[in-house]
Amino acid sequence: LECYVDADFAGAYSLDDKYFFTGNNTSVNIYSSTTNQIIKTHNFSKRIKKLLTINEKELLIIFNDSKEIKILDISNLNTTVVRSKLFEQDIDNISISPDKKNLSISFVKSKNIKSLLISKLSVSSSITLAKNINDFKFINNAKLLAISDFKAYFLNLKGDGLEPSLEDKRTWRNTYRK
Repeated sequence: LECYVDADFAGAYSLDDKYFFTGNNTSVNIYSSTTNQIIKTHNFSKRIKKLLTINEKELLIIFNDSKEIKILDISNLNTTVVRSKLFEQDIDNISISPDKKNLSISFVKSKNIKSLLISKLSVSSSITLAKNINDFKFINNAKLLAISDFKAYFLNLKGDGLEPSLEDKRTWRNTYRK
């Protein structure tokens, strides 16, 4: 669960609400949710852009102006990096599937979205649209909605990039429009 992000601060809660994580500049602080005291600090060489809780044991870190993501083991207080992945381009946006098995990433000024298996951080599919991606999010465990220059695309993790049918668009508007 991501709870707050701005230029100098990122935060997330553990799924069991025992801990609160903050990313300040280049460090991740782990706080006790009951005492509000810092329990542990983990330092990095890069500025932190975003923190996302994946599951009870893992926290995803996205770095500012970086091609790299890291996953920390948060199951105990000896927080260690368990997996990391380096890409060829700077990361712009990220979304985690509701079942927490897949992760999709878009890149700065790119038409490409890569989907990865979280357990291995291995690329399972790569999708390229005609225009640069403005935003995207998981609709369900295997489908993304991507916005590119005011066009919406439903993207399956199998790698297609088809524009939704009129019925799909109508269904999406009725389901997700606020």
